[in-house]
Amino acid sequence: MKYDANFIEKESNLISEAFVKWRLAKEKNEFSIFEKSLENLFN
Repeated sequence: MKYDANFIEKESNLISEAFVKWRLAKEKNEFSIFEKSLENLFN
């Protein structure tokens, strides 16, 4: 199965953004920083 390049780019950007937010949220012990990015990964 081959994925569209736009899909790959979008997913890659979402994952990168989520990782940055996750690290910040973990550091500050504040889930709300990461919550929206996590939601975006599953939509």
